[in-house]
Amino acid sequence: MKKFITTTAIGGVLFLIPLVFVAVILGKAYSIMMLVAEPINKIIPIDSVAGIGLVNILALILLLLVCVLAGVIAQSAPARVLYRKLDAVLLELIPGYAWNKTVLAGLAGDERVEQFKPVLVRLDDMQQVGFEIERTPGDLVVVFMPGAPDARSGSVAYFTPDRVQALDADFLAIHKSMQHMGKGAARLLPPNL
Repeated sequence: MKKFITTTAIGGVLFLIPLVFVAVILGKAYSIMMLVAEPINKIIPIDSVAGIGLVNILALILLLLVCVLAGVIAQSAPARVLYRKLDAVLLELIPGYAWNKTVLAGLAGDERVEQFKPVLVRLDDMQQVGFEIERTPGDLVVVFMPGAPDARSGSVAYFTPDRVQALDADFLAIHKSMQHMGKGAARLLPPNL
């Protein structure tokens, strides 16, 4: 019974963490919009619509407009340049930024974010799953070899191209398999292994 309560409580916390994170961000944005909407509400003589305070409705409309405006601005050339510069700075300053960005982009289905390419690397008497990061001018393949169960930790190694085989699997599938200590890897690997 104690084990059930403990594991259930831990599962509940893990379930709530992302929800709380999103709620906090939306709550902060809503608070800012309430500050903007309050002066507008004083100008309009109506206090409520269908029992909902007009200031709340205005705050939600303003939040939606800000999101749409941000989306329009994000599509402009100057915003894309600014985003690339900011992204490069964050890559340098924040450990794990590239990894988390790739995970989130994969979850959102965003194909614009450069994904780490899953590969299978042949070592002496075994093979290991990794992610091709880039190729050097000397034609070496830079591979991040993730650890399990935390796929964010691992090592970087350099291989000749003949030892690296591309996998027909996506980043998130490999990431999930590593989190589960390799479970599900059989369906991600080539059938000839």
